Amino acid sequence: VTHYLAQLEDSLAAADAGAPLHIMQSHGGVGGVRNVVERPVGTVLSGLAAGVIGAANVGDRAGYPNCISLDMGGTSTDVALIRDGRALITNEGSFEDYPLNVPMVDVRTIGAGGSSIAYVDQAGALKVGPESAGAMPGPACYGRGGTQPTVTDASLVLGYLNPETFAGGLSIDVEKSRQAIDEHVASPLGIEIAEAALGIHAIVNSNMAETLRLVSVKRGHDPRDFTLIPFGGAGPLQGGRLAEQASIRKLLIPPTPGVLSAMGLMLAPIQHEGLASYETPSSEATAAAVRELFAPLDADCVKRMTRDRASDANVERRYFAEMRYVGQSHQLEVELDSQLGDDLVSDAIQTFHGAHEQAYGHSNTTEATEFVALRCVHRRAADEETLLSNGQGGAAKSSPQPGSRRVCLTAAEGYREIAVYDRATLSAGFEITGPALIEQADTTAMIYERHVARVDELGNIVVDVPASDGATI
Repeated sequence: VTHYLAQLEDSLAAADAGAPLHIMQSHGGVGGVRNVVERPVGTVLSGLAAGVIGAANVGDRAGYPNCISLDMGGTSTDVALIRDGRALITNEGSFEDYPLNVPMVDVRTIGAGGSSIAYVDQAGALKVGPESAGAMPGPACYGRGGTQPTVTDASLVLGYLNPETFAGGLSIDVEKSRQAIDEHVASPLGIEIAEAALGIHAIVNSNMAETLRLVSVKRGHDPRDFTLIPFGGAGPLQGGRLAEQASIRKLLIPPTPGVLSAMGLMLAPIQHEGLASYETPSSEATAAAVRELFAPLDADCVKRMTRDRASDANVERRYFAEMRYVGQSHQLEVELDSQLGDDLVSDAIQTFHGAHEQAYGHSNTTEATEFVALRCVHRRAADEETLLSNGQGGAAKSSPQPGSRRVCLTAAEGYREIAVYDRATLSAGFEITGPALIEQADTTAMIYERHVARVDELGNIVVDVPASDGATI
């Protein structure tokens, strides 16, 4: 990491780039090169964090601070819960088989993407992923030697994607998609090709719904209280069906969902953190001892922020404690009073009981608790927040003229013509009831039947999802 970043800095200097170089970190903030090379482990899985930061900013600006980000790309889908406009942080992350005791955005990843391979197993069940065709050879439709059907192949067969404009005009062979689905799924199951393609979508949506359950229901959060923000190349196409399964009532599709991770990187704050062990029974903990432990952590963060040209006057400080009931093997993080007042221990105990009740459905205020670790966060907001207000403002001046395409939404109904809109023609105030497709350069969004989509003043597409009988997560 040190060698790579040093070369990058030299190249930027040779090109007379005057702006400071900041690197994404796993906890959702950025840091300068000097700080990053001292703790390169802090960059592990940082790419996942950028998308979550982008979703958190877009959702909060649009008035939906409680949301779930769903980044569906080519090989995987990353899901994270965002509360009060901020991504949740964990110290229990890992890389392959290695536990990492460093703060990082809490993201759950599954092998479900556009290139995930569909197959029929030995028991005769249809499965999708986690194996992926990748970009080379890629889905069968790429014509690069891939013969196994993928989620993208299913989307093309169903008519959801336009083969003429897909991936910026990549040469697409839909017939190869049909052949792959027929050979590997439809014929082994004795069903029609379209039904097989619908089955592929149903399976991948079910897999993602289970991950949504992990980040919401299993942590004491009702998904009906959250807005789903699907992004990445494939997220907006699957988001509506996934919301139905997860009992989520609202979707928000950002103006540029295919590159929201890049926007998240631009919007990420300059941020540094300090962590210290504090394994102490709550009955023995004191505010003075906590302040004494935080003092050197604050000093180190101030030094790092100064290196990154972040003046102390514009820096926000937040303090956290990891706590648990005595005898537990896992802990919860609670936020402390930013002033670190004399009542911080009793307040932390009370907050912990509430957090435990929400996460696990029970708490015991008479049970002894203990502190495990302390964490401080110093952050300064990014200067690029104007990116969030560059939507298509103003009321629609004229009704956009849609095209149409034959798509298959259900096996019983078969193929039928639905409207296809160019997103660039949709101004604030535009509203439509599905089914309809909305195409743009970086993705395609499906507005499913009875879903109502409207464009807000920031250019987001906000979709109201009707309650579905029997919808489960």
